[in-house]
Amino acid sequence: MTLKRHLRSYAVVGLLQWLLEYTVMLALSQWLLPAAPANLLGRIAGACLGFWLNGRFTFADAENG
Repeated sequence: MTLKRHLRSYAVVGLLQWLLEYTVMLALSQWLLPAAPANLLGRIAGACLGFWLNGRFTFADAENG
C-alpha cells in the first residue's frame, strides 16, 4: 500500500471514529447520562472502532489481509 493510500484510509477511519464518538456521546447524554460519562463512553467506543479499523484496513499486512 502506498503512503497516499495509507493516509486516505487513516483519514476515513478517523472520520468514522469521530462520527461514532459523537453519536454515542450525543445519544447517551440526551437519554441516559450526564455529559461527562457520556463523553467518556463515546471516546472509548470511537477508540475501539479506530483501533479495529486501522488494524484491519489501514495498517494490515498486504500478504495476510
